[in-house]
Amino acid sequence: MVFNSVVFLFCFLPLSLLLYYLVPGRAKNAVLLAESLLFYCWTGVAFLPLIAVLIVFNYLWGLLTARARTTLRGLLPLAAVLVNLGVLVYFKYANFLIDTLNQIGHLGIAALNIGTVLPLGISYYIFKIISYEADVYTGKIEPERNPLTFAVYVLFFPQLIVGPIVKYREMADQLHDSKNRCTMEKAQRGAELFVFGLAKKVILADSIGALWTDIIGAGGVGLANVSTPLAWLGILAYSLQLYFDFAGYSEMSNGLAALLGFDCPANFDLPYISGSITEFWRRWHITLSGWFRDYIYIPLGGNRCGKATTIRNMLRATQSKITVSSIHKLWLYLNSCSRMVSSILITSIIIKESSRNSTIIISIISKCIIYITIISRITDPSENTFSSCGRTYDTVCKNSILHFQKEHSTITVYYIIKETIVSANLIERTITHFPKRCTPARSAKV
Repeated sequence: MVFNSVVFLFCFLPLSLLLYYLVPGRAKNAVLLAESLLFYCWTGVAFLPLIAVLIVFNYLWGLLTARARTTLRGLLPLAAVLVNLGVLVYFKYANFLIDTLNQIGHLGIAALNIGTVLPLGISYYIFKIISYEADVYTGKIEPERNPLTFAVYVLFFPQLIVGPIVKYREMADQLHDSKNRCTMEKAQRGAELFVFGLAKKVILADSIGALWTDIIGAGGVGLANVSTPLAWLGILAYSLQLYFDFAGYSEMSNGLAALLGFDCPANFDLPYISGSITEFWRRWHITLSGWFRDYIYIPLGGNRCGKATTIRNMLRATQSKITVSSIHKLWLYLNSCSRMVSSILITSIIIKESSRNSTIIISIISKCIIYITIISRITDPSENTFSSCGRTYDTVCKNSILHFQKEHSTITVYYIIKETIVSANLIERTITHFPKRCTPARSAKV
């Protein structure tokens, strides 16, 4: 069941809100859990035992961690990682990893019979559970004593499809304040968010996406016959479809949460106006970037203690970005890209204090290299851009690049258009910067 379906809009949503508003405050969490279970099991109950086991395991894990002694506490995080990430890897990436190993080592490992339908929202609730476990282990929060409240946090149905990934400490007070949770102000704001998000999804995203479908679809022009201008038009259409699709779902998700009395953080903030790739990802999937920052990058060291440590931690941050890329099955491709970008960024850090104009030039050159690399792989996946990686890398990369063409054309188009507009300004700033550094006044002062 999706938020823009007829069943959700005209059956599930009005009945759920009506029942939720009618019950007294102490029963709202129970009603919300029942509605979330119905939403989760709408297409089938095959994965209901899975989510039930995960909820029970992690609920007991939190209680045990709070009471465990020092020796046992050292083993509990390992158990949590093995269970939760093991479930995620099995359902989403097991066959991909098997296929990769077969292509690299010619092992002939048989694929697992996982099925074509994945558990609904498995990535989102696994990340929420891991954030809960990390905060309990580090003492930032107390473990939840009420299993019903913990189950509501994990299965909160507005966040199952597209997030946001909300930390437990951000929802704990609202989960326990059931009497004053729902207000007219929140309901009004939630209705506005939901309606605007629905319009972005149905009116804009679906309509613009039809152009891309007409180009690549079986009954359309076809990629083999498409002209270059039409191909770019299709890429732009698909990029805008991704933009409005994710923006619409994000607003609908937060709108539903507000209708239920919850204030959730924004997950999408006009990423196409970003000034850098870092800012782009911070604006595109805000809570996911925050999750990796809080639970991977900062525990690895962050950007503390001088330039050398910053460079070292940047390399570590690159590995965390590879982890993010692995979620989208692109780690083989972005591994080489991230090494190249890391080298450029490190060089930029070293010379940043002494030469501002060199930093600008490096920024332009690095982005141009990324554009050339990405476009060359898109236009001709059989051509080995990274010749040093050899044939094995190229064979496996073909599978990843097909996913890249579909899911990440937004980044390519965004930066090509953006840099075309701003490059002239950057070059002008670079040129005009040289005379200012050698003015007579500064020379005399020195």
